[in-house]
This record gives sequence, C-alpha cells and structure tokens, in this order.
Amino acid sequence: MQGQSENPSFFRRGALFLAPLAGYTDMPFRITMRELGADVVVTEMVNAFGLTLERERKKTSKYVQFDPAERPIGAQIFGAIPEKMAEGAKICQELGFDFVDVNMGCPVRKVVRTGAGAALMKNPSLASSIVSHIKKTVSIPVTAKIRTGWTRGDRGYLDLVERLVESGVDALFVHGRPVSQGMTGPVDLEGIRLIRKRFPHLFLVANGGVESPEDYRKTVEETGCDAVMIGRGALKDPFIFRKIKGLPESKNSGIGEIVLRHFRRHLDFYGERGTVLFRKFLPWYTKGLPGSSAFRRKVNEITDPAELESEIRQFYRLIPVNN
Repeated sequence: MQGQSENPSFFRRGALFLAPLAGYTDMPFRITMRELGADVVVTEMVNAFGLTLERERKKTSKYVQFDPAERPIGAQIFGAIPEKMAEGAKICQELGFDFVDVNMGCPVRKVVRTGAGAALMKNPSLASSIVSHIKKTVSIPVTAKIRTGWTRGDRGYLDLVERLVESGVDALFVHGRPVSQGMTGPVDLEGIRLIRKRFPHLFLVANGGVESPEDYRKTVEETGCDAVMIGRGALKDPFIFRKIKGLPESKNSGIGEIVLRHFRRHLDFYGERGTVLFRKFLPWYTKGLPGSSAFRRKVNEITDPAELESEIRQFYRLIPVNN
C-alpha cells in the first residue's frame, strides 16, 4: 500500500470545491467563482496523453492555464494508460497545480470507449494502477473523482474505493449519481455515506445536487463527508458559495455585475472567440428570470462583444459606464 501525501490545508473539513465541468470551468469562470466564495477550484478535464504530445500542446494549453488568484487549484486529467497519465500529471505539477485529479466518472461515450472516465469504474485494477503510477511520479496530492456505481443500487464501487485507498489516493470526490443516470435524477447520498462508514480516515468530498444551503446541509448531515463539491449549482446561482457560508450580499456586485465581469474576463482570455463562447453561460445565469426566454433567443446570434454587453446591461437594468 502506498502512503498518502500529507493533506494540505485546503483539504480541510467544510471546504467548498468548484467541480470540474467540461466546457464551463475554464479560467474566467474559475476566477469568478473564487471571488464569490469557492475555496478550491478544479479545471475542466484534460486529456493527459494530449498534454504529453507537442502537436497537441496548443489545443490543450487553455485547459491548463490558470491565474495565481485561483489557488488552490487542481488539474483534472483523464486517460487509460498509466504511464501516460503519470506523464500528464507530472506536466501539471510542473505547471504549478496544487493537486491532480483523475477523472473516473465521466459518462460520455467517446471517453468511455477509450477505457477512460467512467470505464474505470468497471476496471478497479487499471484505476488503481493509474493512481499508483501518478503517485510515484509527482509529489503533489493525487485525487480521484468517481460515481456511486454504474447503476443505481450497485455497490461494487466500494471495492474500487478500497483499491484506490491502497494505491495511496489522497482524497476522493464522489458524484452521488450512478454512471447510467448521467447528470440528472436523485442523488444517492446513502451511497456516499457507505464510503464514509467503510473508510473513516479518507478525505471524502460529496458532489451532486447541491443547489442551495439546505441541499448543502442535507448532504453533509446524511453522508458525513468532509467537504462538498458544487458544479451546476454554481452555474444556476453564482452566489451559492457565499450563501452556504452565510456571507452578506455585496451591494455593488449583483448578478448583473457578476455576469458582466465574467464576460469581460472571457473576452480577455479567448479574444474574438470570447463572445460566442460566453453565450452558453447565459441560459444558466438567466433561467427563471422575467423575460429570460426572449433574452436568450435574442443573444443567441450575437457575435459582437459590444452588442452582447449592451443586451446584458439592458436585461439586468445596469447603468452604462463611460470608460
């Protein structure tokens, strides 16, 4: 059995983690969430093999680019070849990441077909080999993100957890939905609690279905987890981390100001592509607000940054600022 790294201060009880979300948790969004109360952030998943290839470096560079203001930050990698995963993890360490996370729960078919992501849930031997190879290669903490089984009620994942613990995994992020459920449906809090009961000394982070302070409290109480990871809940309500912490709302930073700040960071990061890439955030930010459907239809074709900013200002009734 490989030893765990000494847990850093950010692996602490009560910490709030921003979950890795493919297509969303890029640098502009992560910085925004750190400002709004997230304690730890994680990149969207990146192909470890791609990190090791010079010809793929340009394609993957945006995924592993981060600002010091984001710290502490982890890089989530995926793949199915232990040696290549270790190489990718080493590159992440050299780039300055605080920890590296192995994706073992992505249900997307094109990922699963390669033996990566959720396919590792059915291959504990390979999963543990990946963690072991990475542990031998890097000095930063190594974590894994799994799900509560392949189908609801399947408890075979407990054997996987045992293998990961034997391999020295430093923390475990557990999405409380089985692979077959994808991102929807009820969360299996009991499934997470079983991990807590069987592995009391493992740093356990619960993930899934937390969209309010009430959801947070229920998750902590029913699972006994050390910390909570929030993904789509932060897209639906960017203030969720502050609300859970009981922090007051800022008089000068309402949702409109936050959306504009995020949008400008997007433009700085992506350049001319930023406007089009940012549009996917607006359905999340505006859902349920009066006039949101008409607003989303209107902005869905906008490519000019000034025009999009104008529409955002009108929707949130923000006063134009002369620069």
